[in-house]
Amino acid sequence: MRFNEVFRELVSQRGVMARLSEETGISAGLLSNYKKDIDPSLTNATKIARFFNISLDYMVGLKDTPEIEGHSPAHVMEIETVRLVEDFESLPEEGRGAILDQVEFQKMKSQRAQSDVQDNPISGIA
Repeated sequence: MRFNEVFRELVSQRGVMARLSEETGISAGLLSNYKKDIDPSLTNATKIARFFNISLDYMVGLKDTPEIEGHSPAHVMEIETVRLVEDFESLPEEGRGAILDQVEFQKMKSQRAQSDVQDNPISGIA
């Protein structure tokens, strides 16, 4: 089954279109399009799977059962993280490199700050 088929089935079984729109922030018009042959973005697909509390793999036909296996907060990617990944992937290569350089810089800065507090705990007190 494709996402659209699973989505149509879930919405017709549960009759939750208005609530789905309200809780996910996805417009009713977009949700109607998803019932047709228009596929959602990864962010919206994730929101919909979470709303129905089912696996995104199931919604896209990679799994036969809707249950989320080994479900724990550590295994579920937050919507903000999904958006960040989508934004990163949309950048040209040089933009990605600049972002990765900045991430490394911030990690080193954070590690130094933690090291300074561990070396001299009194200086960390305001």
